[in-house]
Amino acid sequence: MKSIFSYADRTVTVLDLLGEQQLLNDRARVKECPPIVGLAEFKKLSAKLILGADR
Repeated sequence: MKSIFSYADRTVTVLDLLGEQQLLNDRARVKECPPIVGLAEFKKLSAKLILGADR
């Protein structure tokens, strides 16, 4: 599947896209939503990045 974009300056970009069936069949992808409180490791690293390593 391809997606074609054209711009006002007359340039064209063509992107190859994965088909829906390929995405559905990919067993490595997690198809579930994260828990409502978030992902613990992501929250920990985000706080460290925002607040600094010493907090």
